[in-house]
Amino acid sequence: MEALMSDRLISLCMIVKNEEDSLERCLQSVYRYLDEIILVDTGSTDSTVDIAKKYTDNIYHFEWINDFSAARNVSLQYATGKWILCLDADDYMEEKDIAHLRNVLSRLEPEEGIVYHQPYISMLGEDERGNLNVSKVVRVFPNYMGLLFHRPIHEQVYSTRGVALKSADLKIPIYHTGYQKSEIEKKDKHGRNLSIFKEMEKNTKYNAYDYFTLGNQYSVMENYAEALTIYQKGIAIAPPDGSWVADLYLSALTVMIRLGKLFDAWEFVEKYMLPYTKYSDVQTIIALLEHRLGFWKLSKQGFLDAIELAEQRTRNNLDPYLMSPEHSMNIPLENLAKIYEKEANLPQSIYYITKQLIANPQNIAALFKLVELMSLNESADSIVAFLHKLLNIEDHIREIKLAKIAVSIGNRELASHFVEQGDTLNRLEPHEVLRYHLLHHNKERFTRFVSRYDWQRSEHHPQLLKHLALGTIVWGIDIWSEVPEKLYEYPHLDIARKLRDGTDISQESEINNVLFEILTDLYLLKQDNVYGDLIDRIATLDLINNLTSYFFQTHQISTALQYASHLLDNDALNAKNSINLAFLYLGQGNIEEAINWLNYTMSLEPKSKDVILLMCSICNDPITKEELKKRLLAIEPRYASLSMFRSL
Repeated sequence: MEALMSDRLISLCMIVKNEEDSLERCLQSVYRYLDEIILVDTGSTDSTVDIAKKYTDNIYHFEWINDFSAARNVSLQYATGKWILCLDADDYMEEKDIAHLRNVLSRLEPEEGIVYHQPYISMLGEDERGNLNVSKVVRVFPNYMGLLFHRPIHEQVYSTRGVALKSADLKIPIYHTGYQKSEIEKKDKHGRNLSIFKEMEKNTKYNAYDYFTLGNQYSVMENYAEALTIYQKGIAIAPPDGSWVADLYLSALTVMIRLGKLFDAWEFVEKYMLPYTKYSDVQTIIALLEHRLGFWKLSKQGFLDAIELAEQRTRNNLDPYLMSPEHSMNIPLENLAKIYEKEANLPQSIYYITKQLIANPQNIAALFKLVELMSLNESADSIVAFLHKLLNIEDHIREIKLAKIAVSIGNRELASHFVEQGDTLNRLEPHEVLRYHLLHHNKERFTRFVSRYDWQRSEHHPQLLKHLALGTIVWGIDIWSEVPEKLYEYPHLDIARKLRDGTDISQESEINNVLFEILTDLYLLKQDNVYGDLIDRIATLDLINNLTSYFFQTHQISTALQYASHLLDNDALNAKNSINLAFLYLGQGNIEEAINWLNYTMSLEPKSKDVILLMCSICNDPITKEELKKRLLAIEPRYASLSMFRSL
């Protein structure tokens, strides 16, 4: 395939090995805006080279020697363009971005000593909907100026002429999927990278940047203790003016929080992070630390400040985040939505969830929570109208997603709206179809589906078996002749069978979690009579405590209060529900009643640091507050080192 442009402005230089799953996407995303593609294969045994031949004849072979720089430098030897662009096979660019890059480079004159970094957006987790990490990576530099790569891993550009390099920001993103779990496991990237680091250590003494990149490797491997040890070695010798040093600090802080080293993390914040609080992701991570330490009000304000900072820096055309766009906007929005929901301030919670969806309409968790909260007080018609204005996704995709959500949360009218149009019902999973029929109390359609389903297949989704059990509990349907005996032992079906046979299961504590799931599903599915009968038949005080907490969390307040009253009458209300009552009254502005319930909670859990701190934050009596602070210090003396504790 030929590039659209004829002048040799940009040479793409790549090294590849067994990249048949990703190479096409990479090349397809950029080839129209390049003048030549240089590809060095280091030993592929799949169709990588055949895919490359569709885009270039400049394919060279190099035996892999555990050194990324050596392979990249081979590719540079064959480049003839004015500018070099380096991509990996698991990178790609949006068309508007590669077009913009070409436009920028066509107007730039190469200067010796100037290279260009770009936002390198790595997608972490299971797929492209996971978290994002952003680093600044040099991927564009002038040709014919003695520039090569060095370091066998996490390679960097250097000048063979001894010129000190300065990096300018192109602000044109590259997307990278190589850190997704499936890619890492398939290519054993951890093993390969660690072997290269070990060879490095034999041949040279690690510098601070080496420790930083090795720490990142262990962090990706989720070996956080080792990552922190290595980060600390890097911090001890890091140059204060290194462009990557702030990333090292933030990575170390994040790992400390993951490891629960909260007091060490706060000391680290005060020692290293204060110059970087101009970035919204740093503000967010500090707010998360405040939350973990128990300073609820401070963390709430921290999330608000992070959002304001992100919006302000964006308006001023400044990078809002240091490393993580997720922590810049989505995570503070998500946490504020949770905090306001906990305070029973549902309009504010809905507001922040809506902002999440404006930023990312594909955020399914936010969409689910939005529909769930709106369903408490809004009609199906008003929810539909709001969602149609809000969501910028194709209609048929939107209808299916919303149908699934409506069925899951038990909103009958909303489910009918989305399911009973087109072929949406046929696009639901089998367990969702059964749930839909349960929600509409349609025994006939439920039974027909069960009779036509192939129960002899080797595997069944657990959710399908659960909904099969719910149908037998609700309607007494005889499914036992349809279902193979090997499925009888599935927990939900086992309980359905015992209920059918009249077995007393109220004392079988090991099945409490399954009973809880059955009861909450029956409640959501509006199967009130069956729910009530089961409560009378099998409910224990432990189970009622779990249900009470569930009703507080789902804002079924009158039911939660009814159950809490029953538990109090039996002297069985647990700490989780007493704190739920405290937050209920706190949200209503009834501080006196909230304090009463916090005192009750402390009588149940006298060493709960979070409860004592919450009490301190809302108590206005200075004598009581000092007593609480002394009580907390007796449990955890390190609070004395925290400035926010001293200022309580």
